[in-house]
Amino acid sequence: MFDVKFKIPEASNDPLRSKDVLGLFKYIVPTLVIPAIERPSSRGGLSALCRIFRLMGQREISDSQLDRLKSDIDRWTTFLHDEHLSNAAAVRFHTNHAFPAACPEVIRMIGPPFAYSCRTLERTIGGGGT
Repeated sequence: MFDVKFKIPEASNDPLRSKDVLGLFKYIVPTLVIPAIERPSSRGGLSALCRIFRLMGQREISDSQLDRLKSDIDRWTTFLHDEHLSNAAAVRFHTNHAFPAACPEVIRMIGPPFAYSCRTLERTIGGGGT
């Protein structure tokens, strides 16, 4: 059904591989999770996050796609902020939530992250599996 293989962690301390997280947000969440969410703000925020994962994984990103990426990043961070303020969810902000805001400008300057991502080092450091 999906063009991705998942490695399910066998213990609570087993890490998810980044390619599993990417597959989850590119394929599983948009097709199986988002349609089941009732709150429009939650659907919108999670949809934006899924588009961020999809756009960031492309080899070429146009200016209009970069504008969409920025819009989706803004929507996701606004969603997180609103959830945090409303105490509807236990949201913890840290540097990983602030980092994406710079991504569209970084991509304009040096290109899409596939060329400089650390994801390919997973096998070298032991998290990539086979």
